Amino acid sequence: MKKIIYVLYFGGLLFLWSCKGTKTTPQKVEKGDIINTHTSAPKKFVPPADKLLYEDFKSIKKMQVILYLNNYPTGRVTGEMNVETLRALSAFQADNNIKVGDRSATTINALGVKRMDFDVSVLQEMLERKGFDVGVIDGILGPKTRTAYQTFLHRNNLEGLGFSEKIKEVLTKEPSMAEVRGKESASSFVPEKKNTPALPSVAVQQVQEALMRKGYDPGEVNGVFSPQTQDALFKYQVDKLLPIGGFNEDTMKALGL
Repeated sequence: MKKIIYVLYFGGLLFLWSCKGTKTTPQKVEKGDIINTHTSAPKKFVPPADKLLYEDFKSIKKMQVILYLNNYPTGRVTGEMNVETLRALSAFQADNNIKVGDRSATTINALGVKRMDFDVSVLQEMLERKGFDVGVIDGILGPKTRTAYQTFLHRNNLEGLGFSEKIKEVLTKEPSMAEVRGKESASSFVPEKKNTPALPSVAVQQVQEALMRKGYDPGEVNGVFSPQTQDALFKYQVDKLLPIGGFNEDTMKALGL
């Protein structure tokens, strides 16, 4: 019995001694901040370099406007990076020798997004003051506004697939007296319907298909000579220095019809 008591007694002493030797290390306090040397400080979040290009609503909307004005179909101008916009952006990058899929400021600068510091209605007003017919100034980007913009570029010998500093300079400059007086003659650059020979729907559809093959978006290929098809045909004639005005012989030959 006594042996059991001695064993328990000495066992208890050994236990207490072991506990005494184990100390908890207090956290070091320095200038009111607790420093834990066993955990690394959380890294500061850095947004990706493409944030402006792919996440900012206003920037994407301006991008869509510039792409559409230069005949890259983006779908609806919504400020969302949809499939159509990505496809149009890839085509723009390929045409400008930019790596397709680039997500840096290179694409933003080539497009001229930061230079377009006004909305579509202001663009329409500036084009209208210079004598280019945009239809109704309603802030809606459509074929007529695009045709007016392309005509403006053509008449001022402005080139480039983005919204360049030179384009902005000429566009925002107040119209001269010659431009004001020539407002009516400028509108004659747009093809008149009365000079456009009537074609059966099958022939119109062939023209739409040919324009599509050439990289000009005629809208729905349905045999209807819609405003978008007229816009595509007009742009093709301007780019290829063909006679302006409907289905003329030179245009049909150029289209391979």
